[in-house]
Amino acid sequence: MIIGRDTMARWRDGKLVVEALYSMPNISPFTDIKPINLDLYRIMLETMERHPTFKLPKIENIEVKNDPEDTTSLYDENGKYQKPTVIVTFSDGAVEKASASEDDTFSLEQGISICYTKKLMSMLTNCNGGTAYNRMLHNAMKLYKRQHEEVAKKEEEDRLAKERAERLTAKRAKRKAKLEAKKREQEISIQAEAYARALKMVNQGENQ
Repeated sequence: MIIGRDTMARWRDGKLVVEALYSMPNISPFTDIKPINLDLYRIMLETMERHPTFKLPKIENIEVKNDPEDTTSLYDENGKYQKPTVIVTFSDGAVEKASASEDDTFSLEQGISICYTKKLMSMLTNCNGGTAYNRMLHNAMKLYKRQHEEVAKKEEEDRLAKERAERLTAKRAKRKAKLEAKKREQEISIQAEAYARALKMVNQGENQ
């Protein structure tokens, strides 16, 4: 059951958890996975298993209110945004709605899909489909945000660790260069002293 582009929902120890489909950069798959509140999926699956004659709801009518293709402006005379809304009526008389916010790109297909999902949730959970859908979406978005925050945190930790390692390497290189310079100075001093002694001995030999 796909939850997001990089995640998949699976049952583990009686709870629905979300797992990475593949290893993301700097993140080991299946690490620190926490259960999320998506029991609606379990209820839906169990209901369909217990009732093999379960029939999907039939759509009777689809209406689009404030359709962007049928109006020159989505703002009223007071400058208030009029949300494009897909209204789906089902064969049992139930009505579900899906509205696009001002920042959304209106999609009839997506609107119908949302209405259908809300209807299924209402049928299979004996509750308000809109509330159930919004709760599920909210939990999924929280999970997605947390995953990306964890990736960003790991990347920042890796960056700081790399900077510390580079500073330590530079410090060691500087200390090594200093020691080598001191060693060369000592060698030069020893050579100069040996040369001076040798020259003195030569001079003394000549004077004798």
